[in-house]
Amino acid sequence: MFSEVRGLGLLIGCVLNADYAGQAKQISQEAAKAGVMVLIAGGNVVRFAPALNVSEEEVTTGLDRFAVACEHFVGRGSS
Repeated sequence: MFSEVRGLGLLIGCVLNADYAGQAKQISQEAAKAGVMVLIAGGNVVRFAPALNVSEEEVTTGLDRFAVACEHFVGRGSS
């Protein structure tokens, strides 16, 4: 689903691969349904920018929820 993950510290950008190009907004909407907020940078990058005081447990929970959102997105088709 992602071709590259880049960033520094807590600011992370996940670049969508060619199969999902242009669908960052739809993925962010699916993430919101799963209870995690992500940002987008254009149509091809999903961004994480948590608060600086985020706990390790909150990061784990957020990433788990994002994984579920990605599974749902892929499972329903990327149309």
